[in-house]
Amino acid sequence: PVVYSKSVYRDPSAPDGFSDPQDRTLTPSAGRPPVTAPTVVLMGPVNMSSCESFLLMMQQAPGVTLVGERSYGSSGNPKPHQIADEVHVFLPSWKDLPPDGSLLEGQGVEPGIVVRTTSADFTSGDPVLERALSHLRGRAGDR
Repeated sequence: PVVYSKSVYRDPSAPDGFSDPQDRTLTPSAGRPPVTAPTVVLMGPVNMSSCESFLLMMQQAPGVTLVGERSYGSSGNPKPHQIADEVHVFLPSWKDLPPDGSLLEGQGVEPGIVVRTTSADFTSGDPVLERALSHLRGRAGDR
């Protein structure tokens, strides 16, 4: 088991309005063989919210490399609150934090291999996928 992120939840009774940080843990599946092959996860600025939790999990998994650009940085776990008979608003209920305790909001998850792209870069291929495959081919001799 490994801590992949932390969360602080809204708590109106707390001095700063949030709970103490709570660890979120990635636990291997019991009875399942581990993945030992080098693995890449493609990512970019359109990845947000729950996908960022997945990216944080993968950052902690042995042999996994994130490839692409920084994720969006948006994970507020919105919850509905009724403010009038027919009016509901969705407000963030937590702050998501990487294992180091920094704030994910507005920062995102940084890949291990950065590949900066524009939409024009994808007209004749996928530079992120190409870089990920190059990384995996280079690691093939490591096994």
